[in-house]
Amino acid sequence: MARGVAARLDRVPASATLAMNARVEELRAAGKPILDFGVGEADFEPPAAVLEAARDALHHANHYAPVAGTDELRSVIAQTSERDRGFAAKASQVVVSFGAKQALFNSLMMLLDPGDEVLVPAPYWVSHPAQVELLGGVTRVIHARKEDGWKIRPEALERSISPRSKALILCSPANPTGATYSSEELSDLAGVLKAHDLYVLSAEGYHAFTYSKPHASIVNAAPELAERTLIIDGISKTYGLAGWRVGWTIAPKRLARSLEKIQSQSTSGVSVVAQAVAACALSGSQSVVEAPRSAYEATRKVLASGLDAIDGISCSVPEGGIYVLPEISGLYGIQHQGRELASARDVALWLLDTAHVVCIDGDAFGAPNHVRFTQTTDSARIQRALEAIRAAVAGARRDP
Repeated sequence: MARGVAARLDRVPASATLAMNARVEELRAAGKPILDFGVGEADFEPPAAVLEAARDALHHANHYAPVAGTDELRSVIAQTSERDRGFAAKASQVVVSFGAKQALFNSLMMLLDPGDEVLVPAPYWVSHPAQVELLGGVTRVIHARKEDGWKIRPEALERSISPRSKALILCSPANPTGATYSSEELSDLAGVLKAHDLYVLSAEGYHAFTYSKPHASIVNAAPELAERTLIIDGISKTYGLAGWRVGWTIAPKRLARSLEKIQSQSTSGVSVVAQAVAACALSGSQSVVEAPRSAYEATRKVLASGLDAIDGISCSVPEGGIYVLPEISGLYGIQHQGRELASARDVALWLLDTAHVVCIDGDAFGAPNHVRFTQTTDSARIQRALEAIRAAVAGARRDP
């Protein structure tokens, strides 16, 4: 008898956006204008110079790239690490991957044996627990509290650690909450991490989008953890270059060699054209980042405060990142298609059907009773969405 796929796939939920995407396409086919705040992608144009770099690189794109990345890009990443996070890295510590997602996957593959635990603060990016489970690890969720700014505290971290704990995934600024750790907060966590000899996977893809405080990296806040810290970053969010799929890991040399070994047996090196684009973006003028950062700083307040003013919705202004995460349980009980709204998924589908606004239900992020909106630099689009949501709530029917 033929055997099925690996049982570990049963531990990974289906994409939370599948049903949403299908409904979006139905509405678009019917001619409905859709206001999409669902896709986790920057909405600004990248610097023009990177396209020139891509065109120039086409003349040298016919051969394999080095597995760990081109010398040029690895050197640029090492040099700009001090600028972006105050940590002086060496090119030999850098491994370039197909996006930050692969960088994280490779890092977990390197660290985990079956049954090893990874500490994952919730709310989390949907792929954090999914990747752990796919690799035979065990996700140990640490529930951050809204009153703590969605940041885990040292005592909560301590309580969550077991003899099988191997690593902590720490995302700052975080997706979906925007939680942004200060150097002092990271230093407090570092004391616990060092005492238990844990690895830290520091996901810093949103480092350019901090608003209430400067970006702090745990490797700078706690240098004593440098030999057990892997920094994961990429060009998708900072430069609006998600489609080029370039990310990287900055790791201690011994771990960088292991990451290179893993990648040599899977994807090998990233496209030399994409790496040229990344090198250009990183080494060029960073003024191209400041304009969208300033726009997001303003529009996050407009979106968050606008949502917070709507009956049944509560929303705080995030410290960083490009998302807002409103609490929407006050909308439960609204009638829609013969039943009452009773979950974040229900609310997300109702907002799509009635307001034609796309958001993502928070259950997928470990945030029940919440939905995630991706920010936009377009304040007019935000106002249209807020007006549509207000009208939907005002016209909603509830049974007595």
